[in-house]
Amino acid sequence: MGDFNADLLAPDKPPKEGCKLRDLLDSFDLQCLINKATRKTNTSKTLLDLIWTNKKRTILTSGVVDTLISDHSLVYVVLRSTAPRSRSRTVLFRSLKNFSKQNFVRDMQIAPFHIMDLFDDEFQPTNQVLVEKFLLDINVHRACGHNMISPRLLQESAAVIAEPIANIINTSINQCRYPASWKMGQVTPLF
Repeated sequence: MGDFNADLLAPDKPPKEGCKLRDLLDSFDLQCLINKATRKTNTSKTLLDLIWTNKKRTILTSGVVDTLISDHSLVYVVLRSTAPRSRSRTVLFRSLKNFSKQNFVRDMQIAPFHIMDLFDDEFQPTNQVLVEKFLLDINVHRACGHNMISPRLLQESAAVIAEPIANIINTSINQCRYPASWKMGQVTPLF
């Protein structure tokens, strides 16, 4: 909020300070709440007194009040007493209330991991121990990834799945290709 001495009614008018200010504030995703002239003379009208925000939903109203005291008008903003609530979101997780490590490991042992041999008949796993160590060091209190597999399940089955995972990683590196599901990411902007 303030008198920026950069006219946003005619931002391209020399010395183009309004254009520079608009570009700078756009880069920070700020929106101007004032869009009427705030300085009026007999020969010109300019928008110099500004209020910017990056949280428009917290604003109830804003505007300009003409005064007879100065050639600058009064700018104002009224904030909401409470910001509207964000939409609720569903958090997915697996309940491990009835988890049986013994049954889980047994199921993992009969999984058809032998299909990895289709990638390369001569390929020999070289990093099974390293992969197993990594799986055992996983923080089990973290959330699931895109595959919705609990970190605890990965840790509990480390001895069984370390070799197939090592095969997948080594084959991907040797062939210079990665499974499409490994290329997935989630980006969340922080303001």
